[in-house]
Amino acid sequence: MFLGTSNHTLDDKLRLVLPRKDREIFGTKVIVTLGFDHNLSLYTAAGFNEFIGELEKVSNFDANARRVKRVIFGHSAELNVDAHGRVILPRNLMSCVGITHDVTLVGAGDHIEVWDTATFEANLPKDEEDLSCLAQTFLEPDRR
Repeated sequence: MFLGTSNHTLDDKLRLVLPRKDREIFGTKVIVTLGFDHNLSLYTAAGFNEFIGELEKVSNFDANARRVKRVIFGHSAELNVDAHGRVILPRNLMSCVGITHDVTLVGAGDHIEVWDTATFEANLPKDEEDLSCLAQTFLEPDRR
């Protein structure tokens, strides 16, 4: 399980040093894809397979399902973890979410979110303020 928040700086080769505590969980491969909130998401291979398993259940006859699949699969990549626990983030994905140099990693249970630090800091107060209301929308028994 991925927990916690940490700030990092990408080097000139766009390498991200994965948190030491998470390197063993990832192993030698990381799957990166677009997140849903203008961020990137890092998954283990098994975690990504579980995530896309849900997508693959949706019919290709549904136009919106095809659009989601196109974006997710078209904006995903398998990354190698080097001996120093680093991965190279793809430039095209970084451009999609506005990541340039400083990033914030946020544990999200089954994956890690990678945010441009300025974007994350701008959103965090609102997310924290709205936490109770957000949680009620999907945790109340009559809304499941």
